[in-house]
Amino acid sequence: MWGSWHKIRFLLAGDFNQFSPIGSCWKGTPIANDAFQRSALLHRMCGGHMVQLRECRRADKVLFDFYSSLILGGGRFVLPVARAVEEARAAFDFEGPVRWSLVISHAKRVLLNRKLNLFYARGKEVVKINIAGPALRENAAQSMIIGPGLQLLGSGGGHVRNQVAYTIKIIGDGQLWLEELEKPLTFAQVRSCLRLSFAQTYASVQGTEYDEPLRLHDCSHRFFSLKHLFVGLSRSKSGALDSLVD
Repeated sequence: MWGSWHKIRFLLAGDFNQFSPIGSCWKGTPIANDAFQRSALLHRMCGGHMVQLRECRRADKVLFDFYSSLILGGGRFVLPVARAVEEARAAFDFEGPVRWSLVISHAKRVLLNRKLNLFYARGKEVVKINIAGPALRENAAQSMIIGPGLQLLGSGGGHVRNQVAYTIKIIGDGQLWLEELEKPLTFAQVRSCLRLSFAQTYASVQGTEYDEPLRLHDCSHRFFSLKHLFVGLSRSKSGALDSLVD
């Protein structure tokens, strides 16, 4: 098989400082987190060439300097997690309402989504969509109050793209129109492929970026790590809009 594609060169884009695959193993033996990064396979696929971008074009300098210090070679890479979190709290202390929240567990994601959904729906004309049965298990959806302007998150299905935000434009006659789609979705379709977007898990947001207030939750959780802190802060464009809570 190798002989059939060894002349092909792959262009791979990624960041080895992000989360590693969950349950990565071979025949019951765990695979080291940096195994692919150091592998001959990667070297052959890319022809031995690597380009590393070192100039940040997403975040402000203060934010970039902080989260880049959390990875290998950075000054905070050797710090205990609690100390790094303490320094992040001091540096990023936005106190207002936030549009985006990152959490570790799906249980907390659902809880925060419910609270923020009620908060942002106050005083608006809204429709409630009750979700029960298979939808709760298939995409971890939940009942929600929706109205024009609300952003919902794609969670699989043939109508929307996973982890893409869709903005409600019009609601009527058991259907809703999204600004990003030409055809309307029925409420049944909404139940199966969209969910609230206020809170997401750290593990689901790699590749996402935010230019609105962001709050990192579970920073004292026993599973919270420097990678959670790195992934969370590096989603944001402005450190002045970030904060951390337990």
